Amino acid sequence: MRIDTEVDRVFVEIEGSEYEVAEKTVAVADALIDAAARCDGKPQYRLWIAELEVLLGADAVRRLFPDGKRENIDRMQRIHAGVLEAFEYNSRAVQEHAAQRQREALAPMNDFLRQLAQAMNAEKNGIRRIK
Repeated sequence: MRIDTEVDRVFVEIEGSEYEVAEKTVAVADALIDAAARCDGKPQYRLWIAELEVLLGADAVRRLFPDGKRENIDRMQRIHAGVLEAFEYNSRAVQEHAAQRQREALAPMNDFLRQLAQAMNAEKNGIRRIK
């Protein structure tokens, strides 16, 4: 069995500008954990900003949110959600591939069970099939 280890680079486009999303490394995972710890007990939007700084970089966050306390929190939430979704892109691709392989492996069993259920239903209704 060949294991594909190629991991795609991920970019997001926000309001016409493209930003590269950080790779999912141990350092990035640790930085996200640290951000969550620093923001514990603070408003949710502070965590969003801290996570975006890890995932896009502080410069990108300054460009995206130049208005400080006048920033729209709904807009911030949309950007945060989209970036997190992009950050999980490679993980989702692996999960979808595994699910597809599982469906393919189970297809013959599903066909057999479907035929068995039809035969049992026919038998129950007094219908016998002559071979």
